[in-house]
Amino acid sequence: MRIKTVRASLIGLVAVIALLPLGCQNTAEFPQNTPDPFTTTWDLGEEDRVFGISGDRAGHTAEGTSEFELTMDNLLSDGPWQGQYCILLLDRNGILDEVTGGQYDVPAGVKTRETIAVTFPEGYTGPLGLCVVVPECASVVTTLWVGTEPTSDAGSWPIILDCP
Repeated sequence: MRIKTVRASLIGLVAVIALLPLGCQNTAEFPQNTPDPFTTTWDLGEEDRVFGISGDRAGHTAEGTSEFELTMDNLLSDGPWQGQYCILLLDRNGILDEVTGGQYDVPAGVKTRETIAVTFPEGYTGPLGLCVVVPECASVVTTLWVGTEPTSDAGSWPIILDCP
């Protein structure tokens, strides 16, 4: 009886050891990218106005959709903050996609929040720029990593000063 139990245990152990490389092989084919939270803000100084974008720098997949949060804060201003904005997805050659945009009207002393969904291009791997443009105020680009872990340098992004 004891010999049968030992034999069955050994057979089970051999089966687990034989299947272990197959499990490791699957994870190597589909690496998991770790999210890397960020918040980028831009203070418009004397105007007492701040805009920002937050989300994850990494962990994005081609054809996947990720959400980011756009904030606009009309701090201590006496009047509304009105204008136009756009959010663009950039590659090294320029604008890859116009994600969203429109008019804004932020009352004095109010902070607005808007969830922005970004869908990444099919088959793309590497860095992309997420650009927030507030014409005549500022343009800010944050590097996002699609399908690969971040590296130390993604290079420079095109300068976009106006919405398309």
